[in-house]
Amino acid sequence: MKNLKYIFLILIFSGCQKIFHEEDYKISKIGSSEEMDIALNGLYGRLAQYINQPGMPPQYLADDFPNQQYQGSKYSEYGNDFAKVNWQRLYNIITSANNIICQFQNSTIIKNEIKPGLGEAHLLRAYAYFRLVRIFGQVPIVNNIEVNYSLPKSSFKDIYAFIESDLLKAAGYLPVNKAMARIPNQSPVIGSARAMLAEVYLTMGGYPLLDNTKYIQAALVARTVIDSAINYGFDLLPDYANLWDGTDIQNREVVFGLFFSEHGSTKIVHYDTTRYSDGTYSYGTYTTWNFNIETTNSYNFFDAFLSSGTPYYILPEKLFFSSFPASYRKDITFQTIFLSTASTLEFNNSDSIYYTKITKYTPYKSLEWRSDIFYKKFGYYIQYDSLSVLTTFGHRVFDPYDGQYYLISDSTTGKLGKNYYMNMGQSIYIYRYAHVLLNYAEAKARSGQLDASAYEAVNMIRRRANKVDIHSSSKYDLQPDLSAQQFADSVVNERAWEFCAEPEGRWFDLLRLEMIEQLPKLKNYTVPPPIPVFTKSDYFEAIPNGDKVLNPNLK
Repeated sequence: MKNLKYIFLILIFSGCQKIFHEEDYKISKIGSSEEMDIALNGLYGRLAQYINQPGMPPQYLADDFPNQQYQGSKYSEYGNDFAKVNWQRLYNIITSANNIICQFQNSTIIKNEIKPGLGEAHLLRAYAYFRLVRIFGQVPIVNNIEVNYSLPKSSFKDIYAFIESDLLKAAGYLPVNKAMARIPNQSPVIGSARAMLAEVYLTMGGYPLLDNTKYIQAALVARTVIDSAINYGFDLLPDYANLWDGTDIQNREVVFGLFFSEHGSTKIVHYDTTRYSDGTYSYGTYTTWNFNIETTNSYNFFDAFLSSGTPYYILPEKLFFSSFPASYRKDITFQTIFLSTASTLEFNNSDSIYYTKITKYTPYKSLEWRSDIFYKKFGYYIQYDSLSVLTTFGHRVFDPYDGQYYLISDSTTGKLGKNYYMNMGQSIYIYRYAHVLLNYAEAKARSGQLDASAYEAVNMIRRRANKVDIHSSSKYDLQPDLSAQQFADSVVNERAWEFCAEPEGRWFDLLRLEMIEQLPKLKNYTVPPPIPVFTKSDYFEAIPNGDKVLNPNLK
């Protein structure tokens, strides 16, 4: 949101590190839109701190990520530290939201200039609880600013009822469309709350509530968003690439997201390793440069660094990649084009960097699995010289002065240079309009109301995936005679391909549809043996031990 780069300095409405630790709460009175903006900067800071964290379950437990890239296959194999981060940061969002909401809960008259911000506080609190209940299962409901060491766990039914209530309140306070939003084209609107509510209802239809009546509600609410999409300012972008290439950062497909102040600031991180004759490696230094990159992306779900400072990129699961239909969307999602030839080495005196000048650029596509394929849509771009003995890693950079492309490298030192780039002013997509369409299609099928409108909703996504007109029938449309179950299964697959590795992606679908036990068939488990066996005990993370000691009711 506005001036989000400063929010970590503000955070005046932040909570304590553990919600059951005593803390001196300093609540500034909110009486104007300017004061609400400051409070919301702190709240969005907590959300950004939570969403923009690398290496965290549950995303990495799903079948769109390889288990061997990280520490384990289950929550229990990650250790208590990961649980603490999820737990603490989500409750920090709730504490910050409560500090805003509690100021107005007994007010009979709320200023119009305050209402949009109050709606956003309710929406973010609902989202934090929606994450909590899907990660930890039954958790305490904290709806005030009091410290209470004896709060009991709430039932699934009560937690979802609380989430529903918050989203309905949010819809009552939020502006009608993006143009009228607190921050135009960025802040949530009525349709944002309703879109999230449709997702909540769809989830309530699955595990653990298994309330089939919620599928009817999910379809109804999603339909209201679709019918009012133009008024809200929502739409499906015709070209999937435009979601990620930075051409339209504040785009109409964003239903709920985070926006940053400086769009387009691009940074390259060069990481060297030395390869010895015995095949071992020595990890070296990091160098950072700013460049005018040929393409920048609009998404930064993952930081470019782990806490240790090590840069990395995001790998897909082998079986997931192989089952992903060959399409335009696949080309955009994964890095499947690689350099086959790089030639002369040049030294740039102005910045003392060696460049490999690309005099012959011969890209080739690889739709078969390769160990160097990664998720390209998140803004990281690496190109390889496959003919080099040591495999030169680098980044293709365009020099506008001589019209040539260069591959940044460090060939003279005998090191392998790895180059990562990130757009420091990217937006984070939490919910997109594509979620609304696919929620509607699946809910219609599961509620026994499968019709042409449900087909059209999913077919629009399928057409875009293959870069054809999204509003015209095509050979990529689903077969019209599918059973309700076949149709629903097709939509679930479409969600996996459309939202892979995104914050609201695959893991939560596996959970609500009771598919986690199927992970051994969905993932290529190679490290470590034996192949894990999943049960219902693996669906939810354990509450951190420290909080269970403070509050025995959480055990």
